[in-house]
Amino acid sequence: MSQQQSILNLIGIKDKNISFISCELEKLPHRGKLIEQKVIYAALQAPHNPKCPRCEGITISWGSTPSKIRVPQAFDHPTLLHLKKARYRCKSCGYTHTLETSLVAKNCFISRATRESIMIRSLETIPEKIIAKLTNVSPSTVSRVLNPLLYERKTNIKTLPKNIMIDELKLMKDTEGAAMNFIFADAKTHEIQDILPDRRLHHLETYFRQFPREVRYHVETVTMDMYAPYIQLVKEVFPKAKIILDRFHVVQLLLRALLQTRIQTMKKFPKDSKEYKLLKKYWKHLQKKHKDLDSVYRFYCYHTRSYSTSFEKVEELLEIDEELTKTYWRVHSLIQAFMEGDQKRFFDLLHQETTEVSSYLVTAIQTLRKMEDYLINSMEYGYSNGPLEGLIRKAKTLSRVAYGYRSFERFKNRFLLICHQVMPVTGRPLYYKKKAS
Repeated sequence: MSQQQSILNLIGIKDKNISFISCELEKLPHRGKLIEQKVIYAALQAPHNPKCPRCEGITISWGSTPSKIRVPQAFDHPTLLHLKKARYRCKSCGYTHTLETSLVAKNCFISRATRESIMIRSLETIPEKIIAKLTNVSPSTVSRVLNPLLYERKTNIKTLPKNIMIDELKLMKDTEGAAMNFIFADAKTHEIQDILPDRRLHHLETYFRQFPREVRYHVETVTMDMYAPYIQLVKEVFPKAKIILDRFHVVQLLLRALLQTRIQTMKKFPKDSKEYKLLKKYWKHLQKKHKDLDSVYRFYCYHTRSYSTSFEKVEELLEIDEELTKTYWRVHSLIQAFMEGDQKRFFDLLHQETTEVSSYLVTAIQTLRKMEDYLINSMEYGYSNGPLEGLIRKAKTLSRVAYGYRSFERFKNRFLLICHQVMPVTGRPLYYKKKAS
């Protein structure tokens, strides 16, 4: 292989009609600054005169047209291709045309390889301005490359997963008057089905009712948190689906009641008292599972001027107040029975008298009593909103690194691209899905 052909292959030029002339390192203006760029001089010339595209007559050479094409950078230098395109004139009709190349689309100066590089980099959670800097184009060029991908993915109203999980997320300040956005995904494959700008009940009903009745009746389970409008939505839109409460939210409800009880107990004492300081500093030990408390490692407590283990510290905190003690044991007993799937023990504890526990736990227990059927489903099925929470975290990370998005559609397009839910139009796949084992 010749040196000239090696240079062309290095920057991804495979057109055999392009011949290399020279390569220089020059200072050229780029986005308002003078920077060093690799400038490759080449010529586009056919081995023989092509036929006229209008009348298929005989053509003659008619000079050349210079063209500056942005190609992927070489050795960390912005690279520019100065291409002299040959022109031809028809002897019969006088029509002139310029020789075209597969390197770049017609009437465009951004090469196809650069566009593919933009789409490959957009699969990472980085801002579009960083992508523009890495590919040596403007941010608006990145937007023009990525936004058409949104129209390649349309909601398929003919199918819905048998098991879905739903949740809300906050992306931007105001989306059509809605405070929160809505997302739902397949509970088995974890693939996002769609992201909606509004989580309000009437908007969700309108959206899901566009699916045929037989498709909606096909849904078997819906995993969610304890948001009341979601329960109403499932009953009206998916009447045959079983509601599964996310286990994390059930545990969070009980632990939050314990946390509020500790704060209420702490405020009974003066701020300079030992009880107040102990309850304020060592609150995390109360939130841990009792069986996970360390009874070996000893740390120094400067409030009591002694060494103690995590297990001993909890015992010391529970001696401060009787109501806190009763609430602590009830909360952790409920959590243990729920996570182990012991329905009999869990519902026995749920229906016990609540006279000795705090008012915060009474409110939490009353909430859970209204959802007994859903709690049974949570203990019988293995689905949870954990995978969906991971996707939401990724969405928040994208919004944060980009300093927010003004357009919901642009954010949705980019997020679905990162999650491999949009098929890019590059002529070849940018990623490969793992085969199900």
